[in-house]
Amino acid sequence: MQTESAQQTDQLILLKRDFSAPSTVRKLVLLKQLSSKMITDAAVLKKYHEALLFILAYPDNKELYTLALQQIRQLKIATEEIFHNYAPRKQSLLNGSGICSSELVYAYSYEITSWLSNAFGSSISLHSSNAEPEMVSRILSLLLPAVEYQEITQGNYSLPKRIERLTGKKNSSFALRWLLHTFHNSKIPPTVCSSLYEQLQVYVNWKLDHPFFNSTFLRSLPLKRICFHNSMPVLKDHQRYISKKIKAAEKISAEEKIKLLDIARAALALHGRETDPLTYGNCNNVEYFDMGHGISIALYTMLPQNRFSIESYIGYMAFVNSVPAAYGGGWLLGHRCKIGISIFPALRGGNSALLFAAILRLYHCHFNANRFVVKPYQFGKNNPDGLHSGAFWFYYKMGFRPEDTALQKLAEEENKKRSALKNYRTDTAVLREFTAAPLELLMSNNAWPGYDAAHISKAVTRNIAQYHQSDRKQALSYYTGQIKRLVTGSGRKITPLQQRILARQALWMGILFWDNKKMSAWTKADKQQLIQLLLSKYGPDERDYIIRLQKHKKLWKTIGNSIQI
Repeated sequence: MQTESAQQTDQLILLKRDFSAPSTVRKLVLLKQLSSKMITDAAVLKKYHEALLFILAYPDNKELYTLALQQIRQLKIATEEIFHNYAPRKQSLLNGSGICSSELVYAYSYEITSWLSNAFGSSISLHSSNAEPEMVSRILSLLLPAVEYQEITQGNYSLPKRIERLTGKKNSSFALRWLLHTFHNSKIPPTVCSSLYEQLQVYVNWKLDHPFFNSTFLRSLPLKRICFHNSMPVLKDHQRYISKKIKAAEKISAEEKIKLLDIARAALALHGRETDPLTYGNCNNVEYFDMGHGISIALYTMLPQNRFSIESYIGYMAFVNSVPAAYGGGWLLGHRCKIGISIFPALRGGNSALLFAAILRLYHCHFNANRFVVKPYQFGKNNPDGLHSGAFWFYYKMGFRPEDTALQKLAEEENKKRSALKNYRTDTAVLREFTAAPLELLMSNNAWPGYDAAHISKAVTRNIAQYHQSDRKQALSYYTGQIKRLVTGSGRKITPLQQRILARQALWMGILFWDNKKMSAWTKADKQQLIQLLLSKYGPDERDYIIRLQKHKKLWKTIGNSIQI
């Protein structure tokens, strides 16, 4: 039988999306009733925690917001009570929730584990490793002096036990710091270090005893709070909204940029997730935008050495009334932008359409993205949740259409049925058909390219096989020479550092040199523009590269004529 607290929590969850006056009154009554109780049932506590986060993001009015804020602070007392006075079994029921005072066990990348260890010290410790003892010995042999082979290789020990034997200390927090320090001090290249660490399958334990970095209290930089009296805003014309100009980025200090990167990393780490723009984030280039309706969005670019070779991967974290709401990124190539969104569980059921439209609007206005592409995984390919939730129609309502003409017609027919029949649901088999092609939202008829970075990558591989007998070193040497001749022909002088930057892009730029006649119409100014474009890829701000790439029409035309799609 449900307890009274459980029943009241379930009622609150049912009402959270209803902003009518009677519902608002009922929410207030329920919160007041729950405020008189100390909830120590873990299942109820987790549901109540999510309901409170939703109300803090989407409050009906100031009174409800204030009461929810008081309750989430009281919830902290309840979790501390469980972890101080209840049996470990009951405590473990809260672990994995991200709630303050609970614990998490996840496997992270080497970079994020290092960040966690530096940021939270002894609250981060080595939990376990899924690597076989033989793999542990093999990897440690690459990191430690060969003369220590006896303790490195002998015996059938797990990673924690092997570290204990190597250090003489039985302390899980020390063990993790020692492991990270050993990787850091090795002479192995960073990318190889990351790969070796991943093979160890290291799981860390994160005790959420920090007052801010947990799902309960994690918030973005404060902006004006918005209350949703009577209803949430509904967009009637998504494309018109996406086209509206945005306000300039908020003026934030260097410390606030670092904080926004830390907040986003923590928000994902609390759910056991990572994205490259956060894992390899450049704190100097973090930008923060107030998009209205209580929505704020932070943008993240990668450090130059970690950037993608062709397209630009710009990540984002979206907040509603400062509560982390969604994350994802845009993969930009010219005006083309592959885009995706993942909404955090606590805020599902909120104003997802407006949230995603605000994200599209930011990428459209700030990066001049005019061709948005959603890959099939987002709406169901190898993704049962996306398939059965009918995510296809979420994107369709916003103006996205299948790139395939036959699927466009099928979607039109299905949409007519949905409009005519109130309870009509598209069959799963049809939704699966839609995943045969990406979805596209075209904001301009002059958006280029029509092809994807993957097409360029495939063309490069074909070229190396066809013209260089699959010898990458030979191909790199040849196209580096071609780029040097391009520089000489442009009359531009470059530094040794700039030469190395250009060499990093020699293989994909080789597409331009397969047939030098294709560049015969290029003027000296065209060539200088191309050189500046290539240099900007690894410059201080990758947005400069994105905008320059959009302007070089001859580049797109030449590449389009060279690759086979």
